[in-house]
Amino acid sequence: MDYTARDLDVGLLSTESSDDRRALTGFVDAGTLVPVIDRQYPLAEAAAAITRITEGHARGKVVLAV
Repeated sequence: MDYTARDLDVGLLSTESSDDRRALTGFVDAGTLVPVIDRQYPLAEAAAAITRITEGHARGKVVLAV
């Protein structure tokens, strides 16, 4: 199956302020903000990663290793 950006519910734009970025950095540094990673795929398996997302199986971020 071929996917386009329209098929994915992905936020591609960010509107946070520099104050927001500083606050987030503080949370990361303190260990209170930890990303939830569902699964990591090599770039060659990008289609499988997209399928996992679009089928609703991901329970965290799906990462492509480049």
